[in-house]
Amino acid sequence: MSNALNEFPPVIKKRYSFFFTIMGNVNRDRHLLMLLALPIIYYLVFMYGPMFGVIIAFKKFDAAKGFFGSPWVGLKYFEKFIDDAFFWQAVKNTLVLGLLSMLFAMPASIILALLLNEIPNNVYKRFAQTTCPHSFFLRPRREQNSLLPKLLIKHP
Repeated sequence: MSNALNEFPPVIKKRYSFFFTIMGNVNRDRHLLMLLALPIIYYLVFMYGPMFGVIIAFKKFDAAKGFFGSPWVGLKYFEKFIDDAFFWQAVKNTLVLGLLSMLFAMPASIILALLLNEIPNNVYKRFAQTTCPHSFFLRPRREQNSLLPKLLIKHP
């Protein structure tokens, strides 16, 4: 008889459906999800949104018909581009400009950083370190004004 008094009925946990479990987690973490909302919207608009326009490369696009009304042409325009007489010249120019940019821009930025580090006056050093990148962004592109790529690359 003493055993019957000490025994308790088993505890039965109520199981919730998957939907209610997820909604409970969403409700619990709603503040973190609101923090994630802006980066998610940013990526959707600026990273995945432009991918919709990539289909223009595979269509004979007509603005009056729109994206979905224009007929598909497949790889026609890619074949036309690769078969063009200036294709390999454009590939060569791209590779040469990239190589020249790596060869000259990277050492120049390292040398500039070392030279700026040697300035003894801290106020002037901070001013120079702040204004050097601004002049880089405000000036015209290097490829347009440099004579070196114009001398090394033959333009047809």
